[in-house]
Amino acid sequence: MNRSVYLLLASASLLPGAGKMIVNGTTVDLPFVYARNMPDTFDPKKTVLYVLAADRELSPSVRTEKNEVWSMSLDGKLNAIEFELSADGARWTLRTKLAGGISTSRSPNPFTLQITETKVTGTLALPEPATLGDHSYQFNIPVDTVIEKPVVEPPPTAADRAAAANSPVTKAFLTYLAALRRGDKEGILSAVDPEKAAMARESKEWPQILAMIQSMEPINIVVQKATVTGDEAVLLATGTLNGRPQTGKVTMMQTGGRWLVKKESWKGKQ
Repeated sequence: MNRSVYLLLASASLLPGAGKMIVNGTTVDLPFVYARNMPDTFDPKKTVLYVLAADRELSPSVRTEKNEVWSMSLDGKLNAIEFELSADGARWTLRTKLAGGISTSRSPNPFTLQITETKVTGTLALPEPATLGDHSYQFNIPVDTVIEKPVVEPPPTAADRAAAANSPVTKAFLTYLAALRRGDKEGILSAVDPEKAAMARESKEWPQILAMIQSMEPINIVVQKATVTGDEAVLLATGTLNGRPQTGKVTMMQTGGRWLVKKESWKGKQ
């Protein structure tokens, strides 16, 4: 397709107020919009307004964790745009399999929003197509949403740790960790999400994948709390990585009566 015609078609299909993005000529509706204040990615001492526009409804545990958004988009289970907005400027990242993770920043902030302590309204729009590498994109996101307040969970108690130690979910996770440290390929892949196991099993780069996972996995891991909801469970854990304390969240899934590791998220202890 002629590039000028391509851009014209993309522009024509972006209807005002529709809540969507167009990436390389493909339109994706983004009807779910969330907002919260968070530390600036590059300067944690500053606070930015984080706005997330997504093609599906997201639970609080997903929409408040950027790693979860990134992971779901990599798996092809989410199309979204993440915005970080401040008086100094704006950054946005397109999370979509259509073009990988397109990320752009502009200063000053090109968007005009009405922001109070509890709500943000306005429009996040890039009305003309922008290009980055081989990709073309634009978006129009109406925003009329509350600014979510962080929910601070109480720290795990001694009773939580005792219950977690005897939980079959914890035991399944520890079995996976033991296989990981041994480098036992079948032991690892039989203990994780079958979709991810199938991809890893077919990969010719398994030695490199294993080495990377092992290098990123903390040691001295202790599960502090286990919460089971139906066929899904969340483990809160602590450990150390390169001598630094870490806190982790491990999501487990039950399939065929077995608990399997779905995903892990670790960060430096605050």
